[in-house]
Amino acid sequence: MCSPSADDFVADAKLGDQKALEKLMEAVTPLCISLSRRFSWQEDARQSGFEAVLHALAAFDPARGVRFATYAVPWMLGAMKKAGRNGSWRMQRDLHAVMRVEEHIRMREMRPATVQELSAETGLPPSDIAWLTEMNQGKRLGDDVIGEVPDTAQDKWMDRFLLRDMLARLPEGERALLHLRYVKQVKQKEAADLLHTSQSGISRMEHQVLTRLRAMWQEDI
Repeated sequence: MCSPSADDFVADAKLGDQKALEKLMEAVTPLCISLSRRFSWQEDARQSGFEAVLHALAAFDPARGVRFATYAVPWMLGAMKKAGRNGSWRMQRDLHAVMRVEEHIRMREMRPATVQELSAETGLPPSDIAWLTEMNQGKRLGDDVIGEVPDTAQDKWMDRFLLRDMLARLPEGERALLHLRYVKQVKQKEAADLLHTSQSGISRMEHQVLTRLRAMWQEDI
């Protein structure tokens, strides 16, 4: 006999049946635990994931023909990542560790560190390395666009950056430039060679792109 799935309890849980809600939460618990293991802040991630299930349940429409667990995963992952972004000491500790090791490898090997190398030397899973690196890159771009701002505004920018909302409005060439400068962290001259233009052209384009992003930011806050 198959174990009951979350879908068996969705209808009653949405109507306020407490027992059905408890059964639904039991059904998604293994999934939530599995997702939380992607992050070093597992405890915070797991708690945030369970809270996200309730929000997903409120927005879920069974008529769409999607399984509830499938629908809830993006909600849970988003909440788990936000738990990391919200400045927990564990996330800050791990980010600093990654940055130290990254700089050490860069100086030793005269090249950027790979995710595998960072994972091996910090003991963090590759998924955490990728997430923390993306966070740090996003913060650098955010600092260049909006400068020093209160934490709440910075959090809002980070959300927009991670979702690529603002970057998606830029032409492909400008997105490529930002990727080279803020993700690959190449110098303007190298970016100019890769994009087949002059260094002055890269400098001018970068200034224009950041100006446009600042304008988008002002429109959206």
